[in-house]
Amino acid sequence: MSNDQKLSTALIDEEATRSDVLSQVERQVILLVRRTQKVHLHGRGPDGGRPLERSGYAILGLIYDRGPQRPGELASYFRLYASTISRQVAHLERAGLATRVPDPEDRRACRMTLTAAGEESLVATRARRREAVRGILGSWPSKDQEDFARLLGKFNRDMAELEDATPAPPGSTTAETAPRPPRRGVRIQ
Repeated sequence: MSNDQKLSTALIDEEATRSDVLSQVERQVILLVRRTQKVHLHGRGPDGGRPLERSGYAILGLIYDRGPQRPGELASYFRLYASTISRQVAHLERAGLATRVPDPEDRRACRMTLTAAGEESLVATRARRREAVRGILGSWPSKDQEDFARLLGKFNRDMAELEDATPAPPGSTTAETAPRPPRRGVRIQ
């Protein structure tokens, strides 16, 4: 076999290995997402312990982290249609986890804020989720934990950049006219 043929074979093998690795990563991401699809709220709130869709959990987390948000800001941040956010927010209100308050900057508008039960449930859920992660990673060497956190953070940042480069859905509230809020560090929620 000539050197050119050997090099060609090595490149093909390397590409096949890379393709296999990417396939493995893609499968693992699917499994991770599937396993974290449902979030169970904990605490004494009216919805404590009942399943909450991940979108509701994400909305509660954003409001908790950033303070009261207009529904349009939520739609823009999550790149969703206003009608989708309206349904999700209505569900959180019915569950007693969030409520509307007047917007101090514009009395015609409202902002979503957490109720005491919503905050209690979110804080308790985050604590339990973090404890579960500690339990999973606890037997890993510190270096592996650090590498995993670093690489998962890098993966999520790159995914966010890809998402930011993708046009928002037509008709989504303020997504076409206002920039998305800046992304902050990846947090385990």
